Amino acid sequence: MLFLSDFLCNSSWIAVYENDARGQQVSGSLKNLINEVRAGASVRVLLDNTVYQADFAHIVQGKAVAVQLLQSVARAAWNTFKRNGEWEWKLVSTSGFEHQVRYDIGASTFRGEQRNKVAVKWFTKQQSCSKKPVLSHDRNGAILSGSLVDLMTSIKEGSDIRCFSPNSAFPIQSLEMTKSLVSGQNVHHVSVTIDSGGKELVFQNNAYWWFTLHSTLGTRDMSRWTVGEHTSRGHTQSRANIDWFADPCWKLVFAHDKHGAAKSGSRADLVTAIKSGARVRVQIPSYRTAEADNLSFQNGHVTAQLLKRLSEKNLTRIAGDTSWYWQMISTTGKVMSTLYKVGEHQHVSTTSSYQEIRWFIDTKSWTLIYSHNAQGQALDGSEGDVVRAVQSGAAIRGLYEYAANKGYAFSFQNLRIHGDHVSGQHLNHVSMRESQASEMQLTQNAYWWFVIFTTQGRMEMSRWSVGEHTSRRHNVGSIGLKWFANY
Repeated sequence: MLFLSDFLCNSSWIAVYENDARGQQVSGSLKNLINEVRAGASVRVLLDNTVYQADFAHIVQGKAVAVQLLQSVARAAWNTFKRNGEWEWKLVSTSGFEHQVRYDIGASTFRGEQRNKVAVKWFTKQQSCSKKPVLSHDRNGAILSGSLVDLMTSIKEGSDIRCFSPNSAFPIQSLEMTKSLVSGQNVHHVSVTIDSGGKELVFQNNAYWWFTLHSTLGTRDMSRWTVGEHTSRGHTQSRANIDWFADPCWKLVFAHDKHGAAKSGSRADLVTAIKSGARVRVQIPSYRTAEADNLSFQNGHVTAQLLKRLSEKNLTRIAGDTSWYWQMISTTGKVMSTLYKVGEHQHVSTTSSYQEIRWFIDTKSWTLIYSHNAQGQALDGSEGDVVRAVQSGAAIRGLYEYAANKGYAFSFQNLRIHGDHVSGQHLNHVSMRESQASEMQLTQNAYWWFVIFTTQGRMEMSRWSVGEHTSRRHNVGSIGLKWFANY
């Protein structure tokens, strides 16, 4: 018997709308794009031969969609980073307007801006079968549709959650719940404003990170920090109507006790799924759930690195002097938590414990489209298959197996087409090392580890200290890689 969820999990990224550089319709329907954003759909955009996953979507005056594209480090060429290390953020609209700003990595130094007119192709993928929220409530937490029980059940089953709250759509990157409420953080949002002409959304001058913690009580906690500094720009609370959408395309593949002993499923099935391109979500007690930013496997065990969380005062308040709250979670049962102050190179603490853990895998279809050796010679598929996947808006994951029973899996944050070749940036990685035969842990004096991989086998690594503009080494090498696509 087929279920609605089967159709959702096998659905494709759909080209919903395309605008030219003047903001005129080329194909599709702007109304449909707006409706998809309101229904919690994920959004990907293709412009200037580069595809990005939208971090945050805005509906502007009910007439346009604008998205923040924050997962990009400035390039000197299609396959290499700028050596001085800059974030390159874009705010792109269906009007054809693009605002691009650059800041030094780890500092508040503004490196310039551009305002352009660009053609954009917009892709969406549904978050839910019915396009209806599993829970909708008003600013006081009063239920408008759906149920809190259904939302909690979805979270227990590993579902990815996205929200729509007045004119904004965003992923919930870290979830937690009690018997009476659900709360979740979004940490990828930079301050914006309407430009002097009153039409276009632009990044604010002297920009700040705008972190939010939403709850099913209707509360919205907002913590703002200057980009590249540990300088608070205000911490306020408000209330908002919120629609919560659940993606059911996840299944429990392995659960174990705090010693790593299986309670259900198997580690072998988890490793096999990772080697087949699957994304992974990790759940620890109190149903704290998040997607792994990257995955390491060695000797039959898996370690997930989780980076998209801030320290909290409680389930409705971000901590006043907040820190990044990073975790390394292993199938041995070990959970290592490390805190660094937001915006500066200050290690706060590292603690470890052993906990029961549940591992969920993405049941959407991931297809191996290309595999090559370190010399860029094709072993399976072709570079053209990757080019066509990027042009179709597909999400792409990479798998690097560097030794017997050892490997690393990750998602690309952006992908650029250059003729018959593709380069992809992987940016969601903080420095780590092997700590035991079966575990990984964060290194001391942590740094960001940014990589550009190409379909020719080239790999460039650029490392920058967490919280300061200090280069920690830059090198180029060659590796074999497998490329998986979710169309």
